[in-house]
Formats: sequence, structure tokens, C-alpha cells
Amino acid sequence: MEQLFIRNEINPFDPIGLKFGTMLFLPSLSQGIRATTNVDDSKQGGGATVSETRIRARLLSDWSRHSIFLNLDVLYARTLAGTSYREPDINLRGGFRLDLGERTVLTGQAGYHYSQEEASAPTTILGTSNRPWVQEFDATLGLRHDFGRFFTDFRAKVDRLTYGQVDFPDGTVISQHDRANTYAGLILRAGYQMSRAIKPFGEVEIGRDTYDERLDSDGYRRSGARTALRGGMELDFGEKVSGEVAFGYLRQSFNDPRLATLDGFSADATLKWSPQRGTDVGLGILSRIEAATAPGVSGSLYYQSRLEIKRQVRANLTLNAEILAYLRDNTDGTGTDHGLGVEAGATYWFNRNVGVDVSARRRITDSSIRARRTNETSVYVGLTLQR
Repeated sequence: MEQLFIRNEINPFDPIGLKFGTMLFLPSLSQGIRATTNVDDSKQGGGATVSETRIRARLLSDWSRHSIFLNLDVLYARTLAGTSYREPDINLRGGFRLDLGERTVLTGQAGYHYSQEEASAPTTILGTSNRPWVQEFDATLGLRHDFGRFFTDFRAKVDRLTYGQVDFPDGTVISQHDRANTYAGLILRAGYQMSRAIKPFGEVEIGRDTYDERLDSDGYRRSGARTALRGGMELDFGEKVSGEVAFGYLRQSFNDPRLATLDGFSADATLKWSPQRGTDVGLGILSRIEAATAPGVSGSLYYQSRLEIKRQVRANLTLNAEILAYLRDNTDGTGTDHGLGVEAGATYWFNRNVGVDVSARRRITDSSIRARRTNETSVYVGLTLQR
């Protein structure tokens, strides 16, 4: 019976937020110093001491029916000493849920992400004096309906990617406008409720990736159709286990016959597990298609898995660890790229509003291409203010 009351306990160090009618606003500000051996995670990256400023804000509804949310996460890093470096990273996401009766639910989400292109990515142009920015916009709208033990889930999605210009030391500039593209797709899921906790399903996705420019800078037509077939299971064992997992097949074709079709195995999962009181484990797996820029190259299949573990040792002390692994299956004849990152840290709260964060991490990327091989070790100490 003890498990029934775990989540209802009030932690005296949790943020209380600001109430605006039926909305709850939860802001936080973190300021810290990171000492790193590779400031931009590139082959030639040098060591530096970096200032990291992070602003987080959440806006949540407190309604008996329906819900909305808005999350903001802004990170700005700049060099204090060592190799020059400056990077903004902005994440904004909002969504809603409308209960249109006992068996029908309408959901929607939209997001925006601003960052700089990874130095170890296959699309990175060597010899530049900057890392170009990348902007991603995405939106989904879904309608789910239950028919007794059967259910259907229909979703429409849109993803838009744009890239900033590339600068060279001699003054040459490449706009990269030909890389901008928009993906629009439809996803239909149908499943069966074996029990309240287990719901197997099948899913089909069809869509099209359309580039702003009909021809890229090398004369290739990179627009094309995308399809996916997946089978999986939704899980809901209450506070113990929840989420879903799916496996399937992903395929991307191109309008240009000189570009080979890109296809392969896909795996996706979002799972949460609480093995015991005060311990939470999260697992995320994703598969996606990455576009290419080199002449005659279709792109790559990218797989990523993230394991997060959080342990609340005391009401004001939390330990956390994260393992991130990825594999990029390239189609340009360079084989695969592998990456592994490990991070561990702790957060100690002096009171409900002030806490200190410490962490250490190690990241390694291995590739057949020397310019994509990177490694980085860093330690971080920071102060967090929350309301």
C-alpha cells in the first residue's frame, strides 16, 4: 500500500511557481562555469573555461478537463578563458489536449529549435570560420478515438529545416538556401487494448520532403517521398512503467534518379520506469533520416538512444546519470559514425529557491573520416534559482 502514496508526498524543496488564475508558471535561472578539453566538440577543438547561462520556464494548466503547456529552455555559452567560443541554443514547445467526450481526444504540439550545426556531422564544411545556425520548426495535430477495445490515432505533422550561411576566412560566403526543406506527412495508428496496461498497435506513415530550391547547388533534385511502417505497444502500468515502443521500416526516395533510395530498420521508444521509491529511469530511442549535401550522396540513417537515471537520496539531494549513444549509417561510402556520451551529477538544494549543481561528462565520436573523430571531457559547477 505504500506505493499508492509516494507521488502524493510534498517535497519541501520542490518549486511552488506562480499562480495566474488556473495557470501555473515555473521559472528557473542557472549560472555556471564549465571547464572543457574540447569547447566545440570538433576534431581541432581546444580547451576553454566557459560561462553557461540557462533560463527555463514552464507554463501549465490546472484544469479538471483539457490541458495546455508551454516550455522554454534557453542556453547561452561563451568563453571566459581559452579557445574562443559562443553558442546559443533555444528550445520552445507548446501543446494542448482537448477531451471531446469519453472516447475522443484532440491533441496538438508545436516547437522551435535554434542551434549550431554539429562539428562532427557529415554535412559540415571543412575550413570554415563559423558554425552555421540551424532552425527547426515542427507541428503535429492528432485525433484519437476508441471503439470499444479498438482504437485509432490519426496525426498530421510538419517539419521545417533552414540553415545559416557558411563563412570562409578569405571572405567567401555560401548561403545554404538550397538545404532548406519542409516535410509534411500523415500517420495512421490502429491498435487493440489487450488490457488497461498493454495496447499493441500498427502504424503507417506517408509524406513528402520538399526542398525550397528544385535543384541544389550541385544540380540534384533532393525532394522526394517518405514512407514508414511500424509495429509496437503502448504501456501504462501507472507509476511503475509507462510509454511506448515501436519497431519498423523507414524509406526515403528522391526525385533525382542519380540519388539512391535511402531505407532501413527503425526503432523508436519513450519509456519511463520507477523500480523503487525515489528512483526514476527514462529511456528514449529515435530513428530519423538525415539529408546530405555532397554530390551523389543520398544521406544517412541516424539512430540515437538515451538512458537517464535519477535518484532522490534525500529531499534536498538528487543524483543523476545519463548515457547517450548514437550510430549514423552513411551512404557515401564512409561506413558508420559512432558516438557515446556519459554524464553524472548531483543537485543540492539549500532551500526551495536556491540550489547548486555539479556534473562531469565524457563524450567520444569515432568515424572512418578523421575530421569526424572527436572527444571531450568537462566538469561543471553552477547555481540554480527557481520559484
